[in-house]
Amino acid sequence: MRKEIEEKCKLIILRYIEGIYNYLDFASRSPIISNDNKSIHLGFRTLTHIFHTNYIQTGDIDVVYLSMQKGYLYYLEFLEQIEENNMKDNFNHTNAILFVHSKALVNYSEKNRSKVVIDNDIIIKMKQVSKLIELLFWWDNPDIIQYKISINIFKSLSNMIINSEDSFIFSYFEFSQRRIMNHTEYMEFLDYSVKLLKETIKTALPSQVEWEKNNIYKLNNIEINSKDFTIRKWCKWVME
Repeated sequence: MRKEIEEKCKLIILRYIEGIYNYLDFASRSPIISNDNKSIHLGFRTLTHIFHTNYIQTGDIDVVYLSMQKGYLYYLEFLEQIEENNMKDNFNHTNAILFVHSKALVNYSEKNRSKVVIDNDIIIKMKQVSKLIELLFWWDNPDIIQYKISINIFKSLSNMIINSEDSFIFSYFEFSQRRIMNHTEYMEFLDYSVKLLKETIKTALPSQVEWEKNNIYKLNNIEINSKDFTIRKWCKWVME
């Protein structure tokens, strides 16, 4: 990736990550959805869609960031009104999504549609990073407290994704989540994984295809090793 495109990509993705964390912070303090993981996850996906769509159409990162802020404020407001009006039994998440889209998606016209051709590499990396972040938030694990995951974890891994042409990092985390972990264990796992990846990347990360081919046998040992190994040993065993 060309240096100028890489730097622009990093800036865009940083704003996306900051927007997601602002949303999670607001959601964690909301008495309405702070314990509603399904609604929080849906909000994450909705904001990601808004971010991608508005950037592709306008190419204006400031407009896109503000649209994310509007999106999560309207989303939380919608859910709070549902609760206050005792309409929870008739609540449909689709209505919430449509409401947020109507408020936060830019009204495209020739005036605000981007005149600059957006580099396809940026779009690809945006999608890869949002996919990775969704994976790392591990929404299916009820023990994970998403907003307490260090934002620096996502910044570091996003930079690795930007500079990588392979999908090994995705495979590594997908495989690692086969181990049952509580929040504390998962924080240790993420922290050490970043350190391990940084160290490994100095020489070269394994190829996804080769790594998966060489590690099929590990599937038979997951249950035993996930119980016997420390978190650090687990990280090394998955990586090797």
